[in-house]
Amino acid sequence: MGFELLSSSWGKGEDKAGVEVQSGIEVLAFRDINPPAPRHIIIIPKMKDGLTRLSKAEKKHIGILGQLLYTAKLVAS
Repeated sequence: MGFELLSSSWGKGEDKAGVEVQSGIEVLAFRDINPPAPRHIIIIPKMKDGLTRLSKAEKKHIGILGQLLYTAKLVAS
């Protein structure tokens, strides 16, 4: 898995091409367009399955939570 460029429009039709992305089978990581910190990366599951926040995690989410943590490690290095 390497970084790719995300070249789609964000928000009000403004092109934000050049946003780095890490994409796996189950997760997507991308740079915030208005980051609060220089290395702020957003990592989300591609399928929510009820996992809209950590407090909603259930036993069935163990696999995706592991993928989210592993992706965080990849983009941090």
